[in-house]
Order: sequence, then structure tokens, then C-alpha cells
Amino acid sequence: MQYSKRPRDVCAFDKTRGAVVAGNSTGRLKRPIQPMPEDIAARLRERGLETAYAARPAYQRNDYLGWISQAKREATREKRIAQMLDELKAGGEYMRMPYRGPRGGEQGKTATAYASPLECAQSM
Repeated sequence: MQYSKRPRDVCAFDKTRGAVVAGNSTGRLKRPIQPMPEDIAARLRERGLETAYAARPAYQRNDYLGWISQAKREATREKRIAQMLDELKAGGEYMRMPYRGPRGGEQGKTATAYASPLECAQSM
């Protein structure tokens, strides 16, 4: 079975470095990798949730972004963003299901560190 690898043009927050990084920290995702929209990255930063987002497994980060991007109406998109932010803040939920935290192996090696998702995107 082949697994897709994370392309370098996708950014993530590396909590060990305290910075946004481009690299291969998503592990073995099979679904298409979703890019981080600038508005969502800004909201994570504004609420201090970048570390909580980075601590989630790669599939959860990717699922949140894919779920948000599939919204057809702006009101639905906003509602989904709010749900993601609330769940990250609470820490015990993922898509309205119980979540108990990472289970090892989720923290992959990362490449270049950037100060923000915008800086990462501009460097590509």
C-alpha cells in the first residue's frame, strides 16, 4: 500500500519550534492535502490556538481544512470555522466526537521554520 507524502508547499505549526513550517510532518495521509487558508491561520494565531492545532494528528488538521473548504455558503464556512476553533480551545473534541489527544508518532520531522503561515506561503 502506498501512502501520499506531504508536499513542501503546505504549512503547519511546529510546536517544538514555535513556528510555522513547511515540510513533511503530516505522516501518511491518503486524502488530498488541504492548504491552510490565510484567514484561518490568522484566527488560530489571534486566539492563541496554533499550538493546539499543531498538536492534533495530521488527518484531523487536514479533515478540518477540507471540511471547511467544502462549504458552499459563507455562513456555513464561518460556522465550521467557529466549531473547529471551539473544539481546539476545549481540547476534548474532534468533529463533535470525543478526542483524547495524540497517540505518538504524530510529530514528524519538519523542514524550514517560518514566522507565520503567510511568510511560509510567500516563500513557495
